[in-house]
Amino acid sequence: MAESCFESFREGDIILRKGDSWLSGFIARALPNPYKISHGGILVKSEGKWLVIHTISGQISNIDGIRSEPLERFLDKASGGVVLHLSPRFDVDRRELTARAKYYLQQKTPFDMEYDLNTHDKLYCTELIRTVYLDAGAEDIFSSQKVGNKTILDFSGFFDERYWEMTPLFLDKKSPS
Repeated sequence: MAESCFESFREGDIILRKGDSWLSGFIARALPNPYKISHGGILVKSEGKWLVIHTISGQISNIDGIRSEPLERFLDKASGGVVLHLSPRFDVDRRELTARAKYYLQQKTPFDMEYDLNTHDKLYCTELIRTVYLDAGAEDIFSSQKVGNKTILDFSGFFDERYWEMTPLFLDKKSPS
């Protein structure tokens, strides 16, 4: 993907993709959305390079919880050829978004395998995004659905054009343009 695709990125924007793990496939089927997205993170810049702060379960990764990785590595793990870039259409303090994302990273917050929205000592990917945005003063515009006996944050709220400007970024020539 050309570096010019990143010109519209701003710190605090969101990047969504379908991951390449079995868990990502399960999430994409359990929480249906038009792009089969299963994972997301928050964009931050460090030393002129884009990074993604996101969280992954230790069941599918050698690190449990929140981590930061170069955007290119995050994109390399995309399955299905599509990545979505989302920028909020609402006012939010971007410096605070970045600071809060880095705070949870510094805390080495573990992955929330219990999918419990009532605590912030463990976070799953959409919960991390929501928590960072709420911490930065955004309204709670995030959507959820009941899965079994749990209320899970899903991806459908990210497709609400009232709140998000979405730009599909396609990673291979087989994907639509």
